Amino acid sequence: MSKYAPLKRDACALVVIDVQEKLLPAINDFASVLDRAVKMVTAAHTMNVPVLFTQHYTPGLGATHEALRNLQPDFTYVEKNIFNSFAVPEFVSQLTALKVETLVMLGIEAHICLMQSALAALEHGYGVHVLADASGSRKPANKELGLERLRQAGAIISGTELTIYEWMTRSDSDDFRALRNLLK
Repeated sequence: MSKYAPLKRDACALVVIDVQEKLLPAINDFASVLDRAVKMVTAAHTMNVPVLFTQHYTPGLGATHEALRNLQPDFTYVEKNIFNSFAVPEFVSQLTALKVETLVMLGIEAHICLMQSALAALEHGYGVHVLADASGSRKPANKELGLERLRQAGAIISGTELTIYEWMTRSDSDDFRALRNLLK
């Protein structure tokens, strides 16, 4: 399948990188980043797309933001103290078990943990779509540099609404009816 082919939700997983309570307030435009992350996790659950969460150094950066934890029944996450999630065997194991081809990724910081994890995903042969509007860094320039590096490496830089509609494919579906208020 071409990396430019439309997203097929049954071949995707959503990966939420380090959207943690103590780190989030330091992120530029953090309220918007959190809002888009909540929309993506909600849409993923509605459309049965698996969601994986990571937390970086939880004692220092806190738990995944409550707004996201509350969306995930039996919330679980992969703990890491390394920027690249693929360097954590538990993450790779959980991802491999899903048998997906494409990762839709979001999180913070865009130029550190998200970028390094997305680069590793590309190395592992996954198609990678990074949601720019659901990702952030403390400084906007660092976010833009991280996204540009990912684009140059072959990731597709995308957005939440674009991805949700691409997963839905049609307006006469139960998914559209369930999610249309979320997208207004």
